[in-house]
Amino acid sequence: QGSIGQANYSAAKGGIASLTLVQAAELRRYNITANALAPSARTGMTEGVFAEMMKKPEDGSFDHYDPANVAPLVVWLGS
Repeated sequence: QGSIGQANYSAAKGGIASLTLVQAAELRRYNITANALAPSARTGMTEGVFAEMMKKPEDGSFDHYDPANVAPLVVWLGS
């Protein structure tokens, strides 16, 4: 989804997605996988833009946007 004034950001995201697909295809023969991440985490930047979506669950259920819950997956994929 694009935003006004964000052509550079959108182009970069599209480029990363395409590069990941090409790398996955090229490296498959060596049994190497390629991953691209677009994680969502509650930060000072995202809270202001996505306040409703990023708010902490009031019922104590799993908090998908807590950076502590996002980081382990990123580390695992990078290992």
